[in-house]
Amino acid sequence: AALIMLVIFSAACVFRENPVHKVLAELTGTPLSRYIQTTSNRHPQARWITTDRVFEGYLPANGARSLTGDYSYPQVSLWKTIDPSPAAFTAYNRAVHAEAAVDTRNYIELQNTNTITIHLDPCSPLMKKLNIRYLITRNAYTPGQCLSLQTRFTGNNVAVNVYEITP
Repeated sequence: AALIMLVIFSAACVFRENPVHKVLAELTGTPLSRYIQTTSNRHPQARWITTDRVFEGYLPANGARSLTGDYSYPQVSLWKTIDPSPAAFTAYNRAVHAEAAVDTRNYIELQNTNTITIHLDPCSPLMKKLNIRYLITRNAYTPGQCLSLQTRFTGNNVAVNVYEITP
């Protein structure tokens, strides 16, 4: 009887303050996460990119296909599509952490032993070929021919912008 009482008391104490529940709520229960989930459900084959490391795990946690993040095995055919140069091959023929940068041309740059930056031109036909459709970033880009601001989320003195890429 004492053990049962202890279990009931323990459950009652941690029910409202369960750290797993709170972390998951922050990860998948925010307006931004709901937007990512809804958009990804509407366009399940679309890829997302981010210029911020903080969102690299956030995107797949909310059901988005992300080009940025960790790759345990070399993705030679994928990276070769972006940058077929021999110099780039030595950079990406390994397990890598892939980051993205908005640029005026497409190429891959080795940052350190296991980190590459994928420089991407949003107006390039490559975006359509790789089905890269969304950019999530804290940066503010001037909407133009290929980037259209879909929504902005603000909170804690931070603005997060979601752009649709339409090459």
